[in-house]
Amino acid sequence: MKANTIPEVVTKALAKKVMHPEELNWYKIDSMYVAKCMNVGKKTAVYITAAGIWDKTLTVLPEESVIRPSSSI
Repeated sequence: MKANTIPEVVTKALAKKVMHPEELNWYKIDSMYVAKCMNVGKKTAVYITAAGIWDKTLTVLPEESVIRPSSSI
């Protein structure tokens, strides 16, 4: 999706959630705008309604960021 077709209210909502998105690409899933980008070195997807309301943010964490359960319990 081209950035110039995204409503201004949606781009403003993204700016509140992601300060400096890198590799930004826009998609539309049903009525939801989805901004996929790199944010602080992590793959991120931000879901925003056409009215500019943030719905959710999904971030892919590297394996080393996930805490493993302790085996000494």
